[in-house]
Amino acid sequence: MNNQKLIGIVGAGLLFCGIFAPIISIPIVGNVNYIGNGRGEGVYILPLAVATLVLVLLEKYKWLWVTGISSLGIMMYTFVKLQAALHETAPDTTKALEGNPFKEIAENLASAAAQTVQIQWGWAVLFAGVGCILASAGMSPLFDGKFSFKFPDLGYFRRIVWLIKTNRYSRYFLLCVIVVLGLAAGAYTIYYFKGPCPWGTDLVGQAPPNGFEQWCQKQGESGTFVRHGPYQSWYDNGTLKERGEFNNGKMTGHWISWHETGNKRMEGTREESEQKGLWTFYYENGQIEKEGNIIREKFDGIWTYWHKNGAKKQEISYQAGVLTGHWIAWDEQGIVTKEATEFQLASKQCDQLEASGCSVLCDMYFDGKGVPQDRKMAFSYCEKSCANGNDWRCFKLGLIYSEGQGVELDMQRAIEMFGKACKAGHGEACNRLAIEYENGNNIQKDSKLAFWLYREACTKNVGQACGRYGLAYYFNEPGIPLNDINRNNRLQIAFSFFSEGCEKGDDNSCINMGICYHNGEGVKRDTKTASEILGKFCGNGNKRACEGIVNMNNK
Repeated sequence: MNNQKLIGIVGAGLLFCGIFAPIISIPIVGNVNYIGNGRGEGVYILPLAVATLVLVLLEKYKWLWVTGISSLGIMMYTFVKLQAALHETAPDTTKALEGNPFKEIAENLASAAAQTVQIQWGWAVLFAGVGCILASAGMSPLFDGKFSFKFPDLGYFRRIVWLIKTNRYSRYFLLCVIVVLGLAAGAYTIYYFKGPCPWGTDLVGQAPPNGFEQWCQKQGESGTFVRHGPYQSWYDNGTLKERGEFNNGKMTGHWISWHETGNKRMEGTREESEQKGLWTFYYENGQIEKEGNIIREKFDGIWTYWHKNGAKKQEISYQAGVLTGHWIAWDEQGIVTKEATEFQLASKQCDQLEASGCSVLCDMYFDGKGVPQDRKMAFSYCEKSCANGNDWRCFKLGLIYSEGQGVELDMQRAIEMFGKACKAGHGEACNRLAIEYENGNNIQKDSKLAFWLYREACTKNVGQACGRYGLAYYFNEPGIPLNDINRNNRLQIAFSFFSEGCEKGDDNSCINMGICYHNGEGVKRDTKTASEILGKFCGNGNKRACEGIVNMNNK
């Protein structure tokens, strides 16, 4: 078999294999190949690959130009269409939610979703196949299939070719050059596309000026994409905002964040996403603001605070987030100004319009810790804290408005507070806001925005939101993203969110996961696992789990 035929056969084989290789990976759905279960443009490439093989075997090499160029044209059309679809995701969401006060949340989620769609190695196989086909077609007229020399007069270029053809050492040297260049190109490609990411992960997002967030991710066991490896984000002006590391979706190791001015904002260690160990916080001028130990997201031990001029400001003793003993405070000259309890110092700080003091009083009166529970007093301090920039206390303010305890019931104001807290990253606030948009009782119904908000709340460890998002895919409700995928992929997405919701403590998500195991929906049928899950929750008194067991036994 001559070389021209061999290269043609290899090209046809690569083209055929490339059709079934993954060309993109979509969060949750996973890898998607070119043929797309008969719906992708790969169905047009398939007959071209077969035709190429037949033409090569018949030695009709000039016709390979037709199959090669046709395949290349289809592939370029698909590639351009894919890129256009990714760029239109966020604009389409913006247009659909025009005028909505919380559309920014959905826009950010849509942009992040588009960034997590990754180009896969199937494209390399396809383009390599087309390259071999065109190379086979173009090996004539300069050379025949065996690279026999055809020109009697030897020019400079032809002498080089003749030397390579007749001298084996020259051929070995050329082969070495090609191998070295290939390895260099491969190494550069891996570095360019993967950057600092560990092996087996993909680089997502872009650094300034093209983007403001960048991380590494991999596909987890449940099919969902999780962050794994270095993470960085930037402010709008291009200065570094935050840097750290993820391990299987959880923040780990040393994390640092900066003020927009470039000075440090805070730094410390995280384990399983929770702050742990020594943490240090800084003023914008670079001076240390406070420092101490954190255990499970709560202050523990002696915390020391400083004034902006570097003088010691306070020493506070905590145990698992609760004040133990007294606080000691100094003025900027180092003179003790007061020794007081948590309540006394928080009251003084709040009177001076310091959000931290009002936040402490908000929590104390709302939860009844250290003082009698009093919604009216909680409302007063939560309102001050929210107004002074502590958006997380806006969530408690929203709860008070929605309960109508200590203040007149006002759902419009409650929704406004939930939205403010949600934008600040409060997961439960996003969940409550999603419920309002889904029900449409107190605000115009918007299922699409509701599902985006459930997804955001799920990423903030609200298990109930994960389960509700999964149900939307399970029942194929209007407004869900990726609503045109087939039923099996839709159920896989639903199961993955039931699993995630169960891990985050939502009982209904666990029960739905058990039902999926029993029915074989989105996961391989496993009646034993289904019985274990439902039995556990039925034993804890969950009526729905017990009903699920009865239904299983009746089938």
